[in-house]
Amino acid sequence: MKLQDKKDVLDGFLIVDRIWNDGRRERLVEDHNLIVRAAKREHLSFLWDANAKPNLIDSFKIGNGGTYDTLGRKPKRPDPNMNDLYSPITTYNRNLSIIPSAITDPQDYITVDFVLGPDEANGENISEVGLFKQSGDMFNIKTFRSVPKVDSFSLQFWWRILYA
Repeated sequence: MKLQDKKDVLDGFLIVDRIWNDGRRERLVEDHNLIVRAAKREHLSFLWDANAKPNLIDSFKIGNGGTYDTLGRKPKRPDPNMNDLYSPITTYNRNLSIIPSAITDPQDYITVDFVLGPDEANGENISEVGLFKQSGDMFNIKTFRSVPKVDSFSLQFWWRILYA
């Protein structure tokens, strides 16, 4: 195998579930995401730059600009050089649940889990989400078909970021 044949080593996978207020669950998204180039370069800097400072994931943003069509059915393909969502609605700075893999797990990863509650972002057509670092720089982005948000459900986002 040649170096150029190798896929990305740092990878992310996102699941988005709609959780109705009565407890029913519906899977909306289950797919890979894009980890932006600047985030990958920053990870590499810890291998060669003695002055590299930690820049931890601490927030997420949702947006409504992740599709090409007005009906929200055709997700855009994100550019690896992006540093923000296409059309951010808001940033949520809250305690994200970030759990590292066990030392005995055959893969090295973290899991990031957060919920957009029934009282949040109502009336918005959510079609993009991203994780952001303490500096405000974007770590990754995922675009998907628009989800018209109303108060009858929550959205649960479950991200796995791994070294493949």
